[in-house]
Amino acid sequence: MPVEEPLWVFLKLKSGSVPALVDTGAQFSCIRTEVAEYLRRVGQPCVYEPCLVGCILADGTRCDVTNSVRLQVKLSKFTWKHEFMILNDRPFLIILGLDFLQRTSMMVDMASRTFSFRFAPQCSGRFGNSGEGIEGEPFLQNLVAQVCGSAEGKGGGNKHFDVQVLSPEFPMLFSPGLGTANCDPYEIEVSDATPVR
Repeated sequence: MPVEEPLWVFLKLKSGSVPALVDTGAQFSCIRTEVAEYLRRVGQPCVYEPCLVGCILADGTRCDVTNSVRLQVKLSKFTWKHEFMILNDRPFLIILGLDFLQRTSMMVDMASRTFSFRFAPQCSGRFGNSGEGIEGEPFLQNLVAQVCGSAEGKGGGNKHFDVQVLSPEFPMLFSPGLGTANCDPYEIEVSDATPVR
C-alpha cells in the first residue's frame, strides 16, 4: 500500500515562511524551540508558560513537554492566540494538531489534497511539499533544509514503536499477542458491498 504524502501547509512569518504539518493524530499543536525563539527574536508576541505534559510521539518515543508558548495566529481578517507545546529537536518545525483543526473548523479533503475553513469559506488552499516555496532569511531557509533532510533520512516508519513498553500502560488496548488490538472485531459497511472485516 503506498504511503500518502504528509499534509503540509505554509505558515507566513515576519520575514519568510515555514512548512507546518497538519496532523490529525496529534492531540495538540507543537512548535520546535528554534522557531519559537526566532519569533520572539523578531518581535512577535510570545507568551511562554510552564506545563508538564507526557506524550508518545508518532515514532513511539516518549517525551515530556515542560513549556508551551501562546502565539498570535492570523487567518484572513481573523486573529487569535493559540497555544503550542514546545518540542526540542523533532523532525517537524510546526505541527497543527486536533486543537487547531477543531478551533478553526478546518476541513481537509484528502482526495484533492485541499483544505478550507468553515468559519471563513473564502480561505482555502492546497497542501504542498515540505521543501517547496520556502522563502525568507537564511536562518529560516537553513532550518527548513535541516529539518527536511532529517525527516527524509528517518523515513516515515515507526522504527522505535514498542508495544511491549506501551502494553502495561494501556492494558485495555493491547492483547497479549504482539501487534493485535484487545477489542472485538468490527465491520465497516459500504452500501451495495460486502462488509470488510
